[in-house]
Amino acid sequence: MRLFLIFCLFNIAQINSQELLSYRFDELDALQKKEPKKVLIQVYTDWCFVCKLDNKALKNNHRLLGFLNEAAYFVRFNPETFKNDITFNNKIFKYKS
Repeated sequence: MRLFLIFCLFNIAQINSQELLSYRFDELDALQKKEPKKVLIQVYTDWCFVCKLDNKALKNNHRLLGFLNEAAYFVRFNPETFKNDITFNNKIFKYKS
């Protein structure tokens, strides 16, 4: 009986642990050709306190996560660590050091 109860609780936890699907810039062209959606870009840094609060609030809002996964392609972008050129919307954005 305990094993069954643990199994049920584990499955419920998995259902409620929905994650936001995030993509890279180099994936967007193919995704847009397959299924066009809006693109939402989150610019963040590792040291940003407000960014961490936003991420925590977003992880806890399962309804919003579901909506974003269906309605948009979400890109998390850390400009301090990403040092390559970016191709987005048929434009090339060059990295300048």
